[in-house]
Amino acid sequence: MGVYDGAGRLDEGRTDFLIFNDHVFAVTRGSARLLPGVSVNPSRRDALDELERCAERGAVLVKVLPNTQAFDPADRRFLPFYAALARLRLPLLSHVGYEFSIIGQDQSVGDPGRLRAALDEGVTVIAAHGCSSGLFFRERARSGCKHDFGRFSAGWSKRSWTARRRVRVPRSRA
Repeated sequence: MGVYDGAGRLDEGRTDFLIFNDHVFAVTRGSARLLPGVSVNPSRRDALDELERCAERGAVLVKVLPNTQAFDPADRRFLPFYAALARLRLPLLSHVGYEFSIIGQDQSVGDPGRLRAALDEGVTVIAAHGCSSGLFFRERARSGCKHDFGRFSAGWSKRSWTARRRVRVPRSRA
C-alpha cells in the first residue's frame, strides 16, 4: 500500500505499511485455495512494468486504496495504467468511501465516481465497501454518495456482465 511521490519513487515517510508483490506470490505459490491479488500504485514510475510482471506471474486482480496510497484514480495520467489492466484482463479492486482501517491521506479520492476513467478504458472495477463513511451507526442510505452503484457493484463493468465472465480464476495452481 505504498505512497509514491511526484517522481514515482516510494515515499517511506508517508507509507504506513507495504507488502511487496513478491511476498504475495511466495505466500500463494502452490496453493489451490489462495490466489495472488497484488497492489500496484499507478503513481509508481514502473507501474506498467510491474503490472506486466505480476500478470506474467499469475496475478488475478490488482487492489488499490486511493485514500491511503495518495493518488486520484480520476487523474488522466493513469489512462495507460487502466488500458494495461484492461488488456491484461486484470480486474481493479478499489476501496471506495472513507478509509479508517489505514491512515487516509485524502478521503475525497474514495469517491466511486473517480473510477469512471478505469471503466471507460474497459477495466472490470470492483468497488469495495460500498462507499461507506465507516461509521455504521450513522450510515444513511447510499452514504451520501451521488453515484449509481449498479455500475460499481462487485464485478460489474461498463461492458456489462459479460466482462465478469472474461475473468477466469483457475481452480488450482501447479
